Amino acid sequence: MDLHYPVLIRTDDGAFAVVVPDLDGCFTWGQTVEEALVNAREAISLWLQEAAAGKIGVPVPSAIDTPYHVEPALDVRVPLLVRERRKALGLTQKQVADAMGVTYQVYQRFESPLKGNVTLKTLTRILSFLDLEMELVDAREGRRAA
Repeated sequence: MDLHYPVLIRTDDGAFAVVVPDLDGCFTWGQTVEEALVNAREAISLWLQEAAAGKIGVPVPSAIDTPYHVEPALDVRVPLLVRERRKALGLTQKQVADAMGVTYQVYQRFESPLKGNVTLKTLTRILSFLDLEMELVDAREGRRAA
């Protein structure tokens, strides 16, 4: 699941207002476009944290044609992607917890952006079980990191 949300930016009294159309009520602003995009990441992350805590689904980003697409912070993105993958495989949290040899309560935290703080070793186990891979990309060059 791709979590790059389209954002719309317009100038408003010398500032840059940002709206995330896919996330009802999600908006922010910045003094520059760059600041507005940084703030958009934070706003998206907070919106998705609240959505996850309220047990509602993660909205799939739409295909709105805009030059700006922003994804949530990594500590929000990873738990949500893990949760969506588990659901896509038709597994319950208890089934995954049992297969990994951890309690249901421990596994629940892995899927929570507010509570999850998994180690790299545990994340590797979760991703392996769910048949997922994670790769590092050099953001400056847009290519896979060595």
